[in-house]
Amino acid sequence: MRFQWACLPRKEASVAATRAGASPLQCVVYTIEEFCFRNNISRPMYHRLRKQDRGPAEMRIGVNLIRITAEAERKWQCRMEERDAELEQRAVARAVKAGEAASRSAAHVSKRPKVARR
Repeated sequence: MRFQWACLPRKEASVAATRAGASPLQCVVYTIEEFCFRNNISRPMYHRLRKQDRGPAEMRIGVNLIRITAEAERKWQCRMEERDAELEQRAVARAVKAGEAASRSAAHVSKRPKVARR
């Protein structure tokens, strides 16, 4: 099992202020902002993953308070490390579709006039 630092230095003052003076053992729950910083992902990426049911387990307190436990973060990291065949198939299908659309375009390199070389 890998050791994860529970509290890392923060980029923004607002995030740093929330955990000022907290020891690594006290940080067992994270806000979405802290989770994204710790895992080097953007908030839009977090919400995109959550919409695809690939996000971490969330602890909802009331209506607007969402927290992610350290255990949920570790489980999410393990899931993200696993190979996902379905995800790879969708990526390949998307790449094939984009390639076909590009080759049909009038601006495609194959449809440019040939230039005589010396």
